[in-house]
Amino acid sequence: MMNRRTFLAGLGAGVGAALLGRDVVAGNPATGDEAFASPGTPYKILEIFLYGGLSPWESFYCVPGERPQLYTGALATNYTSVEVATGGACTAVPNNPLAPLTGGTYRFGDLRLGKGARPLVARHDMLSRTRVVSMRSDISNHVLGIPQAITGRRFGDPRAVSLGAAVQRRHATDGPVSFVVMPPPTRFFGGESGDYRAFDAFFATGNYPASSRPIRLNLGASNDLAGWAARASRGDATDALARDLAGQYRGRFGATRARTAASFESVVQSMGYAPDLVGRYSLANTATMGIVPASHCLPGGDGGTTATRASLGLARDLFASGAKYVAVVDTGIGQDNGAGYDGHNNAAEITTPNLYHLLNELASIVRTGSGGSGISLDDTLIVLNTEMGRTAEPQGTFGRDHYGAAYACALIGGPITSARGATMRGTFALDGDRPVGTYTPANLVSSLMRAAGVDEALPENFAASERTTTLLS
Repeated sequence: MMNRRTFLAGLGAGVGAALLGRDVVAGNPATGDEAFASPGTPYKILEIFLYGGLSPWESFYCVPGERPQLYTGALATNYTSVEVATGGACTAVPNNPLAPLTGGTYRFGDLRLGKGARPLVARHDMLSRTRVVSMRSDISNHVLGIPQAITGRRFGDPRAVSLGAAVQRRHATDGPVSFVVMPPPTRFFGGESGDYRAFDAFFATGNYPASSRPIRLNLGASNDLAGWAARASRGDATDALARDLAGQYRGRFGATRARTAASFESVVQSMGYAPDLVGRYSLANTATMGIVPASHCLPGGDGGTTATRASLGLARDLFASGAKYVAVVDTGIGQDNGAGYDGHNNAAEITTPNLYHLLNELASIVRTGSGGSGISLDDTLIVLNTEMGRTAEPQGTFGRDHYGAAYACALIGGPITSARGATMRGTFALDGDRPVGTYTPANLVSSLMRAAGVDEALPENFAASERTTTLLS
């Protein structure tokens, strides 16, 4: 019977070899990493990235009654009649028990919630620990906005480091503890050669050692994880040969502990643990992983499948096995124009059902109270991140265009306690008739590092001008 650390070591190094090819992630921590930890008990982090650019005006900061310029004409009318998939059928979003504002928006404390956030209302324990952060950047492009949202730095900045890498370095002696769950490339604009590659920012290590890189877990029919883990074509002789080759490789370096040699040796050792992965992570068991057909609830729906439930279920299991950081990229229910939150043609009917579905599935893996299984908000901070916002004015009749200067991120649980209540950090101030948020991606990422127990003030992280003390307080 493997213990948790042994299991994760096998998972980390083995999956790294299978899914990352030459980018092996195991290895020894760099000297001096004991100074990397920040005082206090670190929170586990579940970062959910809403690919496409979530519109705050339909989700977490919805104020049509107070800001009528945000909702005019056909867009406002359409916003009130959205349907979502529930139980395999198309049904209207349930009425919210909280007092509604104009246009189907609901008030909780100083938050304004669109219909897509309705599942949180049914879970007051989650809603009372939700904080929305008003964000701004000068980027309104998927490929450039995604890396900046993930790392807090512009695309191409050699200092860019992901939160997952920071957590991995923080817990270097515990084996692999940071994971990124990716849906099939077909759910991204341009497939593997397009926006999908922008999410390589989740694996950026900046000035950290290469061993800090998180583990990538790909979902989809083309994934070979289950077949590799079963090792049907491998046996004792193959393992013996691999050990011999590892010894020769190590011998070339003499007493030097080169990172590449250590990585290779770790992978070889982990191959013996591979069969233990089959039962838990076999993609053949799609029913238990929750990959289910999506309902035709949107105009022109293509009948695709959703990996949202599968991804969140896998995240739950990884945390139960000792993970400290898991990122999940959500692309919606597969019935939109290619990116789950990119509402050019119909912002309400893309954003609302995708967010509703995501939050409904998220609520199912967050435990209620202190009992039961699932993720606990007492030791885990959930982050809903996205690469940009949407214009306040309509694009065409029902859509919203790209807009970076005003978007919303949500923080749930962890240091956000119910005593503080659901709150808004920052404002969407108007610059003329254009809304502008308060905080930058660097502000957010540095704050999340602090929540994860990482010293965000070290030279390889963020300067004082890039940090803030208000997002988690």
